[in-house]
Amino acid sequence: MGKRFSDDRNFRLIIAGILVVVLTILLINNATKEQKSLEDYAWEYIDGQVEIYKGAQWGKFKILDKKITKLEQASSLEGLLDRPVELWRLEYRLKVDDPEGVVLAGGMNMEDGWLTEDSSMGKPYLVFTYQGDKLVYLGNLNSQDIIPLDTKASQEVAIRQLLEDMDLIPKETFEGNHVVIQFPLSTGERAQLLLSQPVKQGTDGIWAVERWMDGNGFIYYDIPAFEEDITIKEYYFKLQAEVDEGNESWLLDPLEVGYEYIVNTLGQVLVKRSDLVIIDPATIDDFLTTPESHYIGYITMMNLEDSLFHLDRVEFLTQEDEERAKELGLDINYDMPSGFYVYNQDTYPMAFYVSEDTEYLLLDWVDLSKHKNVTKKDFIEYNKNLSYSPLYNIYTKDGFVTRIVEQYIP
Repeated sequence: MGKRFSDDRNFRLIIAGILVVVLTILLINNATKEQKSLEDYAWEYIDGQVEIYKGAQWGKFKILDKKITKLEQASSLEGLLDRPVELWRLEYRLKVDDPEGVVLAGGMNMEDGWLTEDSSMGKPYLVFTYQGDKLVYLGNLNSQDIIPLDTKASQEVAIRQLLEDMDLIPKETFEGNHVVIQFPLSTGERAQLLLSQPVKQGTDGIWAVERWMDGNGFIYYDIPAFEEDITIKEYYFKLQAEVDEGNESWLLDPLEVGYEYIVNTLGQVLVKRSDLVIIDPATIDDFLTTPESHYIGYITMMNLEDSLFHLDRVEFLTQEDEERAKELGLDINYDMPSGFYVYNQDTYPMAFYVSEDTEYLLLDWVDLSKHKNVTKKDFIEYNKNLSYSPLYNIYTKDGFVTRIVEQYIP
């Protein structure tokens, strides 16, 4: 019995030892697989592009070979994460079997029978950071994307947008005080700016527009215009130093900074200071809430089947709009006998989209101070049965109409 027990024990020890060796090998292999190099990630990106070419419906060609021709660091940026973020430029070539069968569409290019990395979005860049000694791939950018990658400032903004989309950093460039300024665009939609103090907080700190949002909720990041190839933070430190010396004191007023940006950077020259709505102090949530836009006009092309309809936009002026009436050459006493004037400059219709949540509000003709909520079907029938075209106020947010309200005309 003793010998058999000993044999069983030895057998179990041997099996356990084998399992330990196998487990160790598996762990080493897995660790090795996880420790990818820059080249590994570059090849993964290239292989993804090859698959796109294979699935394309245009062009008749096969890819026979591939090679990396350049993989170099374009920049290393501090301050975005608690560790450096690196931007690497990637260039590669794809050998095709039949160059004549390649349709060079969307910025594509070919050299000596090899497709280059060029596309409609420009050249690819890979973004990396580190966790200890481990390389971490964050994603890719393109040189001709919405944000170009030709300066340190533009690279910083493009990488920031990538990191914000990944929820790795807050959706603000500068922590601290914020002001939101809402204003009308020439297209009628309402947009807004986010202003921050990039260097100092308080009355001695300059203000800067770091981003703005249009009426559909799309956010655009500002890249300050300066000649030196420096970071945005370095630029604002220099600007703050100039103000500290008594120059450009208007940069201490967020209203002046915002208005200058609206008129000179965004080109909204018709916007007046009286058109601005100021939220001060503001939070990031104030900015991330899409502003509601307002239009007024005549509705056409609305039916039950489609979400799209057209609006012949007008201006509805009352005798209180003296300044605007003067701009249009109107006499509020002569041209507004009923107390209002409909100015229809453009007859080209604007397109709008309704959703299942859109409200349709018609005048309550028993009590004209009120409106009644009706269905889309009833709204359409109401307009069909009228011998005239009513004016409607259209309110939009995030690209959709939130409500349609009939305008009372005396």
